[in-house]
Amino acid sequence: MRAVAISTLGALLVTGIALVPQASIAAPADVPPEVVASREAVQKFSATLKEALQEAVKSGGPVNGIAVVTTRPVRSLPT
Repeated sequence: MRAVAISTLGALLVTGIALVPQASIAAPADVPPEVVASREAVQKFSATLKEALQEAVKSGGPVNGIAVVTTRPVRSLPT
């Protein structure tokens, strides 16, 4: 039962991240530069985390994917 739940969670994580549309970072003129920079950093981080999650699930299954998403963000935060 637990293995099924973990497999389902892993599939949902991969599917959910894959289906999230990447927002455009083009900003109207009234958006402060700090907001634009923040959005760019979030998009870069999201793309990096998505790639890491997909590779982890391919190589070790959903359990490995969960391990990556719980430890990777701390190490890969943009500076």
